[in-house]
Amino acid sequence: MTLDLFLGIIHKSLAVIARGLSARYVKIGVFSKMTEKLSFTLIENSFCFLESAIKYSKEKERRDWKYAILNLANALELMMKAVLEKEHWSLAFESIDSASREKIIKGNFQSVNFETSINRLENIVNFKLSASDLKYLKKIRDIRNKITHFSF
Repeated sequence: MTLDLFLGIIHKSLAVIARGLSARYVKIGVFSKMTEKLSFTLIENSFCFLESAIKYSKEKERRDWKYAILNLANALELMMKAVLEKEHWSLAFESIDSASREKIIKGNFQSVNFETSINRLENIVNFKLSASDLKYLKKIRDIRNKITHFSF
């Protein structure tokens, strides 16, 4: 596949998505209106990803497993953040010192990374993970990173 063909596919895909969004939202391009209508709690968002992971895992195409893994990894990460948020909303920030509700509303912040999430779950929330659970979570994270950032 050439770069031009690849970019053409991306362009057509974005056009299809934009048409679908414009059919649902009168003010396409006004993302604040879209996010108001597409608002989910961390748990709701997590379960959306989990349902999608299950759906993709049942598909027959080989590439669908990639999406099953990506969605499972996102679901698990969001679940961990939801537990942290329940303890205190600032724990969802990578840097607690920079936490503010305004940043959450704007989406202008770095959320807690995987390692920090695990540390906070164990040391602050007192949510103990078994060695096998931790190994499983790290394996999913590693596969997700490989899919997202490298060849798979």
